[in-house]
Amino acid sequence: MNDALNAFIELYRGALFSHSDVIFDGLERGTVRLVRISNDVPSGLYAELFGHRASLLEALDPCPDPESRDEWRVIADHLAKAHESEVCRTWTFIGERYAYTVYEIEQSSVIAGCEVDDLAAREEQRAKIAAIGVTFSSNTVRKIGEVLVDPRFGFGAEGTRASGYELYTAKEAAREAIELLRNCGILDAHEIEIYNPTRGANDGTRYDRLLAHLEGEDSNRPSYSGVRFSL
Repeated sequence: MNDALNAFIELYRGALFSHSDVIFDGLERGTVRLVRISNDVPSGLYAELFGHRASLLEALDPCPDPESRDEWRVIADHLAKAHESEVCRTWTFIGERYAYTVYEIEQSSVIAGCEVDDLAAREEQRAKIAAIGVTFSSNTVRKIGEVLVDPRFGFGAEGTRASGYELYTAKEAAREAIELLRNCGILDAHEIEIYNPTRGANDGTRYDRLLAHLEGEDSNRPSYSGVRFSL
């Protein structure tokens, strides 16, 4: 991994992207370290994922997380411009409080962007969220969002068409959300798999299973390292 990191620093030390100064300065001081390099994933899959994330936040007024919205849109737009044959490699760095995931379009040697996670906040938030089911239709996700519009449900979805969109709500409101979906008839009109029982946010995700399919199983990849549960 050291050789790969040295090559990364040599290639991108002068590149300007979100959080680049923090990452490279931290690497020099020893306060940031590289923890994982992903295998190659088609750029289009990440473009769809981040585009969907950004669109969900863009639809909210006011936006609860404008920084993530802007980060995700930048990453999605850069990856969408990549040739369909190009693949994306991710570099995950851990600092004293934050984790940084850098998205590299490998053949073009271009950084599409960087996503940052507040580690302490992520752990706290993750404990409050439950996965209630999955669907493979983005239209169904929108319909569910119209039903679970009350902010106390904290509804969100994560994934792609290929992996499925996993459905999340606040843990304390999960059973009520499922009953509401059953009673309004949406489960009869749309193809939705409801989990019974519901699952914790750290109990595997559709997105991670997609990565496992593309990259192979990785016991060092916990579900929440590739997914944000904040929508």
